Amino acid sequence: MTTFSLLITHSPTNSGEPYAAWRFASSALRLGHDISGIFFYGEGVHNASSLAVLPSDEVNLHRAWKDLHNEYKVPLYTCISAANRRGVLSEHEARDAGLIHHNVDTPFIVSGLGEFFSLLHSSDRMVQF
Repeated sequence: MTTFSLLITHSPTNSGEPYAAWRFASSALRLGHDISGIFFYGEGVHNASSLAVLPSDEVNLHRAWKDLHNEYKVPLYTCISAANRRGVLSEHEARDAGLIHHNVDTPFIVSGLGEFFSLLHSSDRMVQF
């Protein structure tokens, strides 16, 4: 079996790529492959925002990523600099900035590009969406 890492660089509201990534990850895991982690970068950090309110007929990808993590324990990493720049903040980052609200919660992990490079080395294939 293959070990994959995923790089998500698109917002869930502006592109079908994050949904395709979630379907790929779900299918790969059901088939017995491993995913060493999913890294959200650039506009992809919006996948980690818990404050998006979607119409009831749309897939809530934030919830879908969390469910994938809960079922398969796949780490979900969010690039700290890309997230902060776009107002996607963890509780710690919001507090440090003097803000009272945050929109990144567990299981999303705010991390740096070093984590991305670790994923590259811990997988057979990196797939970007």
